[in-house]
Amino acid sequence: WLHIDREVSEAWSIPQLAADLQIDRHLTVTMRQTDRQLAALYSLCTVTIAPGRGEGFGYPIVESQACGTPCVHVEYAGGAEFTPYTVLPLCYHLVGPYALKRPILDPAEVADTIRRLFFDHPIEPNRAVHQQRVAHLAWPTLWPLWEDWVRRGLAPSRS
Repeated sequence: WLHIDREVSEAWSIPQLAADLQIDRHLTVTMRQTDRQLAALYSLCTVTIAPGRGEGFGYPIVESQACGTPCVHVEYAGGAEFTPYTVLPLCYHLVGPYALKRPILDPAEVADTIRRLFFDHPIEPNRAVHQQRVAHLAWPTLWPLWEDWVRRGLAPSRS
């Protein structure tokens, strides 16, 4: 299952990638799901793969774990802070006019990590363990920490 915002962009073509990898008959792609639908789909997964290119937080990493499904991420950028299951980059390349450093992963290493962690010797099969890892990010927990600051920022200036 792959959840994306678009199937074809300047950077990728999911139909072409699926055909190249000969997984087109086995791949389900979703693009517009409600939060409940996404939660149900995450809950059905054994593991979520969030390879990340340095985008930072990475919602799927936290969403997956909040549904009790562990996530494998690259050991790079902010997303690595939210899961203990990471893969070291094979190398890096520089992108764009500001030479942003982006990781490149070895797909075999990602597959080996998933096989080793979740199939050969399953770890932490209790879904609650994964949910607890990100419980501090739940909106009812976060909002009280930020509410006063947001309300002060929205209040009209009194000078």
